[in-house]
Amino acid sequence: MKDKLRDLGFLVSQGFDLKGNIRYYKKEREEIITSAIPQTFIIYILYMRYGECPQLTDFILRKLSERQLIKLFMDEVTLRFDLSNFEVKIGGWRDGELLVMAGGDSDKFFKLVTGVKLTREKINENLV
Repeated sequence: MKDKLRDLGFLVSQGFDLKGNIRYYKKEREEIITSAIPQTFIIYILYMRYGECPQLTDFILRKLSERQLIKLFMDEVTLRFDLSNFEVKIGGWRDGELLVMAGGDSDKFFKLVTGVKLTREKINENLV
């Protein structure tokens, strides 16, 4: 997983057209194969954020479109990719912190999960 994220992080950081490449990939494959793309990006996002995959926020990410998931992945991996040592910083998210930041507001919780605000804060604190 770390190797895949490192490679994708490098490509995205260098301006690789991930969205265009996925569109091309989908043209050449059957629906049964391409239907796994959104789930793949959910797994990548959760792994980058938590260092593991099964988390509370999984159900929220499943509500996003494939396009939204790809954009979120690109934003997340761009923040986490360290060009100086070619690695993606893993971890930093905790469900408890999310709940506190949202303060019981479900819309705020949704926005936190579907954005990179918490990741940006963690990286700025050097805790990731």
